[in-house]
Amino acid sequence: MAGSEVNFKNLRSFQRTMAKKVTVIGAAGGVGSNAVLEIARNNACTVVALDIPEAADFLKGRMLDLSHALAVMNSESRIIPTTNYEEMKNSDVVVITAGFPRKPGMTREELIGVNAKIISDVSEKIKQFCPNAIVIVITNPLDTMAYVVLKKTGFKQNRVIGMAGELDSARFRYLLSQKLNAKIGHIEATVLGSHGQEMVAVPESTTLNKKPVPDIMSEEDLDECITKTVGAGAEITKLMGRSAVVAPGFAVAKMVSAILNDTREEFCVSAYINNDGFYEGVEDLFIGVPAVLGKNGIERILQVDWEDATKEKFSKAAKSLATMRDALKL
Repeated sequence: MAGSEVNFKNLRSFQRTMAKKVTVIGAAGGVGSNAVLEIARNNACTVVALDIPEAADFLKGRMLDLSHALAVMNSESRIIPTTNYEEMKNSDVVVITAGFPRKPGMTREELIGVNAKIISDVSEKIKQFCPNAIVIVITNPLDTMAYVVLKKTGFKQNRVIGMAGELDSARFRYLLSQKLNAKIGHIEATVLGSHGQEMVAVPESTTLNKKPVPDIMSEEDLDECITKTVGAGAEITKLMGRSAVVAPGFAVAKMVSAILNDTREEFCVSAYINNDGFYEGVEDLFIGVPAVLGKNGIERILQVDWEDATKEKFSKAAKSLATMRDALKL
């Protein structure tokens, strides 16, 4: 009897876990499909893979492939491919990857006009079917599109998040590991500001085995890693003819896991700042800052101990993002 009781407890726990629901909008695309797989692989949950009717057959095929991959990994998660927004009803987390990807030679900023309308329409659907969801935005220009979601949904600011610095910081750590011939897991790095040409690496908080990287690396090598981090997305776009798809999908999946499981981990995210707390002078903007993620989305925004030169770069990024925000005319 004792064994049966334990099994029933496990079953009830599993059923509660599977009640978790995540929707990925734009799931037929490269970023979206990678996000779907990684979210489903790392969490026992239902993932609604949503895309436009024109992509219906491709979406079904890709999600069937991913479902087979989950079976290989003995995952119990379910993927539901659909073109019907009603399927996303009552999702705990919604990930937005929908929109036009960046093409070679195109800046993230040039995507404002073409993607703002798409994100506005998507936001109305989220508000209708998922009024209590936490929304993570990947669509570029990311900081500006997160602003669109916040304004169109009317959600509280902690429930709309941009996936930016987590990817940029990972790229920075990768480049540092190559230059230092060190394990990536031993490197801590922070990249803030905009998810674009004015992203801001924070050398003073970059460490290898808790030792400040500026103390063990030449200024020239450090500057090279920062420059390559800023240009990493453009380099991939130039080489592949389209923007990155795997790393962004994995980065957002990591954020989703922190929210679903309330892990209270620290991430670099694009968050809404309105002249409050540690970032005075930054008004009515989404911008990259460190934050703790949990079941409520952004649980708290953290302060950065930075030098004047880094703070100046952050302020410059804020001014650039303000110009892009104003171009929306919301």
